[in-house]
Amino acid sequence: MDDSYHTNKLRYKPELEKEIGRGGFAVVFSGKARRPGMLRPELCAVKRILKHDPNFRRQRFQTEIAIFTNVLKHELFVQFLGWYEDDQDSYLYIAMEYMEFGDLENHIKVKWSEGDTKLVARQLLKGLTFMHGHDILHRDLKPANIFPILLDNPPQLHIKIGDFGISKRLSSDKSTIAKTQTGTPHYMAPEAMFGEPTGYTNAVDLWALGCILYRMVTGSVPFENQLQVIGYAYQNHGYPKPELLLSQGLSNPGIAFIESLIQPDATKRGKAQQALENDWIASEPTGFQVTERLAQHFRDWLTNPQCSGTGPTSTDHDITAQMASTTLLQQSPTVQVAQSPALTVFQVKSSIKPANRYPKL
Repeated sequence: MDDSYHTNKLRYKPELEKEIGRGGFAVVFSGKARRPGMLRPELCAVKRILKHDPNFRRQRFQTEIAIFTNVLKHELFVQFLGWYEDDQDSYLYIAMEYMEFGDLENHIKVKWSEGDTKLVARQLLKGLTFMHGHDILHRDLKPANIFPILLDNPPQLHIKIGDFGISKRLSSDKSTIAKTQTGTPHYMAPEAMFGEPTGYTNAVDLWALGCILYRMVTGSVPFENQLQVIGYAYQNHGYPKPELLLSQGLSNPGIAFIESLIQPDATKRGKAQQALENDWIASEPTGFQVTERLAQHFRDWLTNPQCSGTGPTSTDHDITAQMASTTLLQQSPTVQVAQSPALTVFQVKSSIKPANRYPKL
């Protein structure tokens, strides 16, 4: 086991205050934690994990700690403060940097300008480039795991990626591969949702990014259920609802960029670094300044967290439940598809004729 797993253990149990988030087998609270060498506790977010939950895997917990400690110390990621476990307690605790603006899910309803959307996309691509360069797959990139920070004078928006609970680190020699069907359904690539014998690559994170950008622009996800994913990935049904992107005034290069990420063939999505060099992304100034309208939304949200903009959309939990009702997936924000009666790639491909653009197994 990595030494960092032990060296980052907190001496004292974190103090829990208000619940601010909830996932499959974890609850996140605002709270306080005291790191070694500190005289007093500091404000933080505390992820409390139920050890006896049937879906909990200690190896995943240890992997998350190792990834936080050894790799993700960059400003593009939510910072890890330490972890705590008491043998007499039913829970494990992870103390993390407190994000006062919450996650992107809180702000997804607001009308995002094309420039503001590009700003978010560029920062997420920088984070993915860093992660993929260290052979780390996030596997659950979604608005609820993206954390915005507004700095004023002038208004600047910084983005951080968090929650690496189901991330996987591949070996540099490719001796380990990702095969587990896990993630949040509306952001899962076909190869991760249905499974492929050869496994899948970090291209699943690019698919998720495409779905996030699509939702930021249109207010809805590109695929509402598994049948739509099947139709797009295996039956040549075409790009999902392009008229929605057009109706929101997104430029043709912007539409083409999102389409390049939501490619059914993973090999055609390219790499995060290549996407970062795309003309649509590179055409925006490299700073962090956002429109005053978006900045005002974030200021208003701090005053009234219930104020999250306008526009038709659903939360990640609601969306996942909607897809679950169609596909029989577990109704939780993050699911391990292999543990549910969802379709497998073999069932899919035995019942339909695959598109020529997607290699037949």
